[in-house]
Amino acid sequence: MPIYAFSAHLAIIVATMMFSVVVLPDTHVTRPHPAFWRMILGLSFLYGLYLIYLTFLPLEDAWKLMMHYDEKLGKNLPEKNYAEDCRFFTPEHPYLFKNFFDAVYDVHFIAHFLGWWFKVLIIRDAKICWLCSIMFEFLEITFRHWLPNFHECWWDHVSTILFIANSWCIWM
Repeated sequence: MPIYAFSAHLAIIVATMMFSVVVLPDTHVTRPHPAFWRMILGLSFLYGLYLIYLTFLPLEDAWKLMMHYDEKLGKNLPEKNYAEDCRFFTPEHPYLFKNFFDAVYDVHFIAHFLGWWFKVLIIRDAKICWLCSIMFEFLEITFRHWLPNFHECWWDHVSTILFIANSWCIWM
C-alpha cells in the first residue's frame, strides 16, 4: 500500500476518533474514562461503515481491497469434508472412535468452545444461549448448499457441538 494511502486511512481514523470524543454521548461505562468509550463507539461506527462499504463492492474488488491489508488473503483455502466418513464406531482403528476424536480435536470444536464461553459472559442467560446454540446448528444445516464445510455427520451436530462444546461452556 502506498504511503499516501496509509496516511489518508490514518487521518480518517484519527479524525473519527476526535469527532467521537467531542460529539458522541457518554455511555454507561465510566472507567477508565468516558472519552475512551466514546472513542471506542466512534471506531465501531467507522468499522460498521467500512463493512457496509465492502458489501457493496464487487467480490473481486473487495478481495483486492482486503489484500492491501494482508497479502495472504485472496488465495483459496483447502476444503475439509466433515461428512466423509460418518461412522461413529470404527472397529478397524485402534481408537475405536477415531471419527469422534477427530471431530473433538478439530479447530471448529475449540472455536465453538471458546465462542460460547464468551457469548455466555455477554448474554448471561443460559436459556437464551441454549436457544441461540440450537438455532445456529439449524442455520448450519440450512446453509449447507452454500458452504461445503457445513456438511457434518449427524452425531457431530448433536454430540460434539451441542452437548459437549456448547453445553459445557454454557454451564461454565
